[in-house]
Amino acid sequence: MPVTPAPETFVTLADAKAYMGIDPTVTTYDDLIQGLINAVTAHMEAKIAGPIKQRSFTDTYDGTGLQVLPLRHIPVQAVTQVTVDGQAVDISQIYVYQSFLEYANGFFNQGYKNVTVVATVGWNPVPDDLVLACKKLVAIEFMKAPAGKNWLAQKSQTLSSPSGNLVSQFDPTEEDAIWKQIATYRQLL
Repeated sequence: MPVTPAPETFVTLADAKAYMGIDPTVTTYDDLIQGLINAVTAHMEAKIAGPIKQRSFTDTYDGTGLQVLPLRHIPVQAVTQVTVDGQAVDISQIYVYQSFLEYANGFFNQGYKNVTVVATVGWNPVPDDLVLACKKLVAIEFMKAPAGKNWLAQKSQTLSSPSGNLVSQFDPTEEDAIWKQIATYRQLL
């Protein structure tokens, strides 16, 4: 069964293949690459502790008893609905920040799972550096896989330098630096 793009992915199969220099008509590695895009995206979101590609979330929280409610999914772009103890809150009374809400004339009553928030979270468009980081990580993981090693060996035979080695644009030692760059987004939020 073919691997389908996860809803949260923001790099397409075609974009990843173009970045890696794989002919778009070659479909041999499509399932592997799409699986890597899905996995890398999920790992990036875990590292940032929030969604990257903008989408809607409905989350239930324990009320804090305060005017402030920290949010699980960040960065928040918009809030469309808030309920406290089953009662809709006038959305004009909710101030939205990237990582929390402030209730201007009320409180998020203390309680167990008594606050529901419907919010749009993530970026649209996704920042270019995160798109590039995803492509680079997919390329690095592809080169680690047996199929990627076979592809690289085949490409080396046809595109070899005079010494017989293919100079690759994918440096696996770059991986740590990429993850550190991604982690800065968590610190910004």
